[in-house]
Amino acid sequence: MFNRNYLLLFILFAACAPEFYFLDVINTIRYENLEVSTTDDITTIEFIDEQTGFIGTSGGKLFKTTNQGLSWISTTSPTSGVINTITFVNSSVGFAGTSTGLFKTINAGVSWVLVDEKPVVSISFPSPNVGYAVSRDNFYIKTIDGGDFWTTGYFQTFPFTFGFSNYLHVVAFQDNQNGFVVGARESIYKTNNGGTSWSLIS
Repeated sequence: MFNRNYLLLFILFAACAPEFYFLDVINTIRYENLEVSTTDDITTIEFIDEQTGFIGTSGGKLFKTTNQGLSWISTTSPTSGVINTITFVNSSVGFAGTSTGLFKTINAGVSWVLVDEKPVVSISFPSPNVGYAVSRDNFYIKTIDGGDFWTTGYFQTFPFTFGFSNYLHVVAFQDNQNGFVVGARESIYKTNNGGTSWSLIS
């Protein structure tokens, strides 16, 4: 949501106490050791604005900060599975892609509702109403109503083989029609018609 060039976030995954290192690159170089109370791996981070952000973990824990990451408190999690990604389209409405499905919040993470049961690893909202998400299982889901209802599509042009070769990792849309999906083995796919068809470009 906000300009991530404001700061650089370095995440240290430690066995006992995951920690954050903030690097201030505006005027000076300064490190701060910021602890998060979990032994899980930290899997995703999303800031709504300069003050408010979320951390998701491999054990389904969700943490929130309202002071630029100086402190993190445990908050309501949408799942007990892996939180793969968190995306907010405005200060209130956000989505969590997890190993147990796609969840939506309309109150900045106070509560979450399941909107699709498919596991999700990446989400992209080029506009408030139109959004896309991908799973590692060779499919994407799309919404045109702000994330309440999702339809499923499959990447027919993807070379499908069993195992890791058909895993999808990241989806990114420039606008409602033009977007990209990155898969395993450095594969990149492009659509210019809102996901109706895809072409391999790399």
